[in-house]
Amino acid sequence: MPGDDVTESQLRCVLPFKATPAEVSLLRRAAVRQVAQWGTSVEIDEAGLLVTELATNVAKHVGEGALQR
Repeated sequence: MPGDDVTESQLRCVLPFKATPAEVSLLRRAAVRQVAQWGTSVEIDEAGLLVTELATNVAKHVGEGALQR
């Protein structure tokens, strides 16, 4: 599979959350803070938007209040 031969270290952050609007907001802030700490070239605002969209989709499709890991 393309990309399997990547040898550089990959950054990872796991942020469990409850699928509620308040948690989505906290999750976005935590993700933005983490990306900033890593000092990557990723656009921080875009990363925050991506996390918000994904977490909102989880709440919509799994059900509000479900615990996600």
